[in-house]
Amino acid sequence: GKRAHSETGIDRAGQSLVTFGLEQLASGGEVADWARGKRALVIGAGSMSSLAAATLVRAGVGEVVVANRTAERASRLVEILNEGTSPDSVIGDVLARAVPMDAVPGELTRADVVVSCTGATGLVLTGDAVSVAVRGRVPDAGAGGGGVAQPGAGGVPSASTRAAQAARLPADQTGSADENCPLDLTSNPGFSVLGEAAVAGMGAAELEQHAAWVDNAPRPQTSVAVDEAGAIAALVATVATVGRIPERRRPEPIAAGPQPVLFLLDLAMPRDIDAAVHRIAGVRLVDIESLAEASADAPMAADVDQVRRIVADEVAAFGAALRAAHITPTVVALRTMAADVVAGEMARLEGRLPGLDDKHRSEITQTVKRVVDKLLHAPTVRVKQLAAEPGGAGYADALRTLFDLDPETVAAVSRAEDSNTNEKDRGPA
Repeated sequence: GKRAHSETGIDRAGQSLVTFGLEQLASGGEVADWARGKRALVIGAGSMSSLAAATLVRAGVGEVVVANRTAERASRLVEILNEGTSPDSVIGDVLARAVPMDAVPGELTRADVVVSCTGATGLVLTGDAVSVAVRGRVPDAGAGGGGVAQPGAGGVPSASTRAAQAARLPADQTGSADENCPLDLTSNPGFSVLGEAAVAGMGAAELEQHAAWVDNAPRPQTSVAVDEAGAIAALVATVATVGRIPERRRPEPIAAGPQPVLFLLDLAMPRDIDAAVHRIAGVRLVDIESLAEASADAPMAADVDQVRRIVADEVAAFGAALRAAHITPTVVALRTMAADVVAGEMARLEGRLPGLDDKHRSEITQTVKRVVDKLLHAPTVRVKQLAAEPGGAGYADALRTLFDLDPETVAAVSRAEDSNTNEKDRGPA
């Protein structure tokens, strides 16, 4: 936690999420230029909604309306926003007011920007509510199911329109029917470009018959390799799956939709705003999913990746420390046994050499201890390293077995260490 806060900019994640969302609504332009003078509706009064409201005020919106299920929290946020009229405020000067949740549909008809982040488990803004809100603000926004793009309206051609457009294509684009074809279809690529009527009702057997004829028919010399039989075989597989023959047609231009008049930013999980509203003419929706897709190159993405690496490193270090601590009592018991052996041998030496003076006795004792320490140093250091690695729990048992250590001695050392740790955790009384 401390490393993540001190070594990265993750503390700015909430602010960056709001700012990044507003930048997406502004199509990558300056948020201040885009937001200036707009009427904003903020649904929710939690930390993220409060941050969004403050960000909108700083960006220069003309009005902020806060709607929340708890009126007190909405009023408190409005008071903070309205403090912008004071000379020492850093938020800004804006008209802010609080409304109950049942006033949201009416406020939606006046709003230009809506930010929603509540804890609701269901939708706060439905497609119908948004359709009603933009009706009359966008040309033909109320047609075709509340402004939702329909075939034949809003730049999406219907099936009959596509067929009529295809029928008016020049002969060099549509190709001509071949008299030898059993189904009177052209052998050129795009055999069904004449429209849905050319393939409607065909079965797989008929298409296979046409494919066989195409495969054996003479082909004109072209600069592009043509595999019409393969395309028809793919259609045969399609009809077996979906029960209809899709029309093969050239891409048709789609008419540009109207400019957005209502900008929606959904920061809630689960979502507050119906995802289908993006099909409504004049509405632009940005939600958590679209932000995730667009954030791969965002500056905060690097901080998130760095935090992930820090967390992974700390988890690995913690696991290694736990595994190493598991073998520490065994190593302590081994060194205790070695010290006992040295003490026993020195006592035996004094019995054999009663006239040994203190100076020589001390020198011999230190020499024996150094020999023992050097012999034990490499094995104990290495066994701690091995025990710290994943799957190293068995090294403690191996060490006890190799040196015939008393399990009770190891357990006593472990209990003593646990007692010392608990005293340190409790601190001074």
